[in-house]
Amino acid sequence: MDGIKKAIVYSLHFDEEYLTHHNYIQLLKSIQTIRSFSDIDIVLFYSSKFDLSNEKFFKENNVVLNRFNNEDVMVRWTETIPEHPWNKYLHHRWHNIVESFKQYDFDKILYLDTDTIFYKSPEELFNKYNKDIFYLKKEFDDGIVNSLTSSIDLYPAINDGQIIVSKNMIMPYLDNFINMLVNKINLLTHKIYDSLNSQTDHIFFWNVSQYAVYSLIKELKIQFEYFDEKDIALGIDFELKDKGLVYIHHYFSGNMRRYI
Repeated sequence: MDGIKKAIVYSLHFDEEYLTHHNYIQLLKSIQTIRSFSDIDIVLFYSSKFDLSNEKFFKENNVVLNRFNNEDVMVRWTETIPEHPWNKYLHHRWHNIVESFKQYDFDKILYLDTDTIFYKSPEELFNKYNKDIFYLKKEFDDGIVNSLTSSIDLYPAINDGQIIVSKNMIMPYLDNFINMLVNKINLLTHKIYDSLNSQTDHIFFWNVSQYAVYSLIKELKIQFEYFDEKDIALGIDFELKDKGLVYIHHYFSGNMRRYI
């Protein structure tokens, strides 16, 4: 892995007072766990009316802040995708994954949702998953996931709240990836939305973007492999795993009081 420039990337949008916003609190905890192991580059893309540039925490932890306007991102997506309250919290994520390669000289990134904590060094994760490909996490199947994906040939679904992205794999599509993803989300939305009801509506909008990512990766024949099941824990799945083997725990906020 010598000479490979790696980074951790987050993307966060929040409207409320940031000091008490749960995603912001989770973010601080996530970064603290990284810094307990590693000085790896960390970039935070954030959209907010609040300026974080003077926050002591980010300076002390050597976090690069990149402020973006989520309204500008949303214009690009909502031209074709139905309006929904969840959209503003979803679509910036892959926009900024792409931007991390456009704006910085990274060879690989590990994109993380803010509710993710480390039990081993991120460097160890990169060393283990060291091929020049994408690494994906299979979604935790609670029954709803299966029903949403079985009809569109995307099972097993992925959870893109933790994904290793290789610059060489995405580079040929860098300028068009988001446009292709928007079109894919629109296609999947209209393909299965009619079969949903009000109880699954919010789950659908939360998950359809990552199912579209999986569909697009397969369509473009981007090489990928799955993380080993023992290495990445999702939510309460953490309780079922060997704690000594887990690298990262996503959805730790299901037990947030235990960690914060």
